[in-house]
Amino acid sequence: NKVVQFSAVYDPSVDELFIAFKGEGAFLNGKKISVSDKKKPKVIFNLSKAWKDGKSSKKMTAELEKFTLIRNRNSHAVNMGYVACGRVDGIVSFCKDSFPSFAGSLLIQEAGGVFTNDKGDSYLHYEDRVFIGGSKGFYEKLSKILQRVSFL
Repeated sequence: NKVVQFSAVYDPSVDELFIAFKGEGAFLNGKKISVSDKKKPKVIFNLSKAWKDGKSSKKMTAELEKFTLIRNRNSHAVNMGYVACGRVDGIVSFCKDSFPSFAGSLLIQEAGGVFTNDKGDSYLHYEDRVFIGGSKGFYEKLSKILQRVSFL
């Protein structure tokens, strides 16, 4: 019924395997994981090289600099695993495709967090390109920020 039931994301550089089963939780190398909700949140901004709207990406970067902003070259799915295990508190992704977000969404949701597209829908569509996720409290902050950023 178009609902993600299982996800697996492997980072061979550090030998970490993130797995989630719908209704059963999320795991990192076999140990159950959960999202965090820190006082000074860290957020990852995944910006695809294929993203064409420079105005929205600059505005989002400026908004996210209110927090500890992390930019890295990890895969979008691995970064979503970092949210699921509590290394970072939230994620904003401007993607060229939605495939990694299907896996990442289940990881974050099964770890107790919230993950949606830019419309606030947890039911992801293949044409979606903007995603946010994190602990419930931090997700709400990211959602408000996303509403202030306009897209082409």
